[in-house]
Amino acid sequence: MNRFKTLRVRFALWTAGLLLAIMFGFSAFVYWRTAHGLRESLDAGLQAGAAQVVAGLSGEQLNIEDDQITLGDSVADPVALTQLQEQGLTIRVLRSDGTILQAVGLYRELPVDNASLQATGGIPVFSTVLLKGNAGVRVYTIPMHEHSRLVGFVQIMQSLEPVDETLRQLLITFSIGIPLLSLLAGIGGYWLVMQALRPIDAIILTAQRISAADLRARIELHSSTDEVGRLAATFNSMLERLEDAFQRERQFTADASHELRTPVAAMEAIITVTRDRARSGPEYEQALDDLLVQTRRLRSMIDVLLRLARDETRARAEHEVINLSFLLADVVETLLPLAEERALTLHAYLAPNLMLIGDTDGLIRLFLNLLDNAIKYTPSGSITLNAYRTGHQIEITIIDTGVGIDPVHLPHIFERFYRADPSRSASGAGLGLAIAHQIVKVHDGTIAVSSEPGRGTTVTVRLPAL
Repeated sequence: MNRFKTLRVRFALWTAGLLLAIMFGFSAFVYWRTAHGLRESLDAGLQAGAAQVVAGLSGEQLNIEDDQITLGDSVADPVALTQLQEQGLTIRVLRSDGTILQAVGLYRELPVDNASLQATGGIPVFSTVLLKGNAGVRVYTIPMHEHSRLVGFVQIMQSLEPVDETLRQLLITFSIGIPLLSLLAGIGGYWLVMQALRPIDAIILTAQRISAADLRARIELHSSTDEVGRLAATFNSMLERLEDAFQRERQFTADASHELRTPVAAMEAIITVTRDRARSGPEYEQALDDLLVQTRRLRSMIDVLLRLARDETRARAEHEVINLSFLLADVVETLLPLAEERALTLHAYLAPNLMLIGDTDGLIRLFLNLLDNAIKYTPSGSITLNAYRTGHQIEITIIDTGVGIDPVHLPHIFERFYRADPSRSASGAGLGLAIAHQIVKVHDGTIAVSSEPGRGTTVTVRLPAL
């Protein structure tokens, strides 16, 4: 029973059933039209033959005299009789009471049908007389008058067997053809669906092979632009994004474990060494100070990780309209004492009323982080912050004259826990630029870094303007 629930079988059954219903209706219409047309054609032939007889064709085929109606000698002629028989026609002359006076043709002995004598009103009538075996004879009866008085009838008859045989053959053709064509349509529909669903089977098999431990499986299909091809391409693209996300998460977990292990190991070492023997008060104080440093480092790292996770899930509904010009001015004012302490010049050139929709806390953290990095890695010189509008975007650039970044490190500086120079940045967790990148991404913006070792670094942030 499960086989009949498959899409292939259901489509095949629906195709065959629909075609069967359509062809049945069409065949019934064709049969009715053919039967109607054949009978009309036969009736028209009888009318034409009757018209020739009644018209007389040279006045010799029909005689009406002394209230009697007779066929002319030309009709009874053997040649004429042969022609009538070849045409399958029978001609009879009847008295007004229905008695047969004369008859030529195959059905001359056919009993007179009372229905045919209803032509007394002067209007010719058609009637059908059934023979043994359900064969029928079509009868066309014409009343004949002399001086407005009915003197008899002339009948033209022809067998319905050719019509019935034609209809019988047509019915046999339909009876064989319709089921056969419906069966072929069902088989063809099943084959077509099987071909169309073959890529779906590939998608199912691929999905069954995928697990969190291995996302490398891909759907291998020939290049196709149809719906299934686009579905496979979309599925492969989704797998690539998932694989990339899983790899980043694995790397993040490994890096976070490594980074968190360092202060914990340091704290364990301090406690172990301190407990080895009794120590003086200053030594215990020094150990506690060292533990405090590691604890603060650990707490800072945990706060950064939590903030990074929160930024990844922050809803856009929390965003609001922000005047970025005011926000950047506040950030510059906050960091100005730090720059002056390091004998650096901090310039800010801000266009007025740079409006956007965003998260105030996130943007403050973004630019504090970027400016703090610029100050930290600029031994001397200046730092310049520019902000202006270009089209539908706000462009912010932070330019420093610091030590710069080696080109080999530029593709990785936004990765979590990545340090371009471990000896120089050991005090950090390697998450600052990763957080900055995440904040810009949440705001549908872009961030780029260009740098030249020994000559400085330029960070460019572009955010959608309001």
